[in-house]
Amino acid sequence: MQAMQKRVKLPLVNLNQHITCKLCNGYLVDAATITECLHTFCKSCLVRHIELVNRCPTCNTVIHETQPLYNIRLDRTMQDIVYKLLPRIEREERRRERKFYKDRQIPYPAPRVWQALSVPGPSNAVKKKTASLPKKISKPKVTESYHRTDEQISLQLETFRLVK
Repeated sequence: MQAMQKRVKLPLVNLNQHITCKLCNGYLVDAATITECLHTFCKSCLVRHIELVNRCPTCNTVIHETQPLYNIRLDRTMQDIVYKLLPRIEREERRRERKFYKDRQIPYPAPRVWQALSVPGPSNAVKKKTASLPKKISKPKVTESYHRTDEQISLQLETFRLVK
């Protein structure tokens, strides 16, 4: 006989230790990872901690002797996982962010998106005609983005129990 599979819902509390900040005990917001030990915290929590102590709050590893912020990276994959599991967290954080800008009467920044660096080359006929002309070189415009517009994370957590 073939064993049947039964779907079981996994309580979010089982994942909390992986998606919460050890400094504020809240869900990760702007997840940032220390490159030396790969521990992850909220960016603002970690920056505040580093101003006082130059060590990882979890394992006590020295982050960097002189420039600790140099060894901290935004962890978009972890943040995407948190937002997939808890979409209300992302909505609430964006609402708070908009309110912050509005309360201070600062224009809310438009989301910045990476632009493709593609400069098509001229055809051979154009090259021959313009070979003697001076070339005007312009740098392609690139904007930096910490937020992706495409969905890179697809998450489905399932556990199975074999039923005989």
